Amino acid sequence: MFQDKPLHLTNDQRQHADAVTLALARHQDQFAPLLGEPYRSSQPYVLNLTQQNPDLAHVDMQQPDQLWQYIQQVVQQAGARYALGNWAENRTIYHSPLFQQGHQEARSVHLANDLWLEPGTPLYAPYPATIVSAQNNDQFLDYGPTIILQHELAGLIFYSLYGHLRTDSLQHKQPGQVIAQGDEFAWVGDDTENGHWAPHV
Repeated sequence: MFQDKPLHLTNDQRQHADAVTLALARHQDQFAPLLGEPYRSSQPYVLNLTQQNPDLAHVDMQQPDQLWQYIQQVVQQAGARYALGNWAENRTIYHSPLFQQGHQEARSVHLANDLWLEPGTPLYAPYPATIVSAQNNDQFLDYGPTIILQHELAGLIFYSLYGHLRTDSLQHKQPGQVIAQGDEFAWVGDDTENGHWAPHV
């Protein structure tokens, strides 16, 4: 069985999240693109990784190469350059003990937005930031190399997390290090180093 309930927040967490969401919407013109060309001028293909997608009946979701081949195929057919995976999508791909909490049902709700990109694709800081964490979460189906950035906008502190990176993204990175807006700071990893996933961030 899989747990398809959304993430639960306390009242304080919800209020802060709502305030950050509003600030991001009001100041979206202040952000730089996360991706460089040619991605900046391309709209992503919105990927469906739920059981409602009949195409996935023919894809072994536990094999990164098969999933990546499928993603490349649908992206090309759509005339796009990359794919977007949505927040709160109920994905039964999760089969690692990492998604099991005690005796509770395994989590299957996706807690991020994904960009499915070619390995080695560079990422650029969308907003001035300070590194709060740069580490390799190298368990099977974990985040792999991960960088967490702290930002401040309109007096509000918020964080952005970039997982499944290339291992050398962690070189010369340490907590407290300042990353300027627009700086190239990480690269997308492949399944040999990113936690055993098809390439994405």
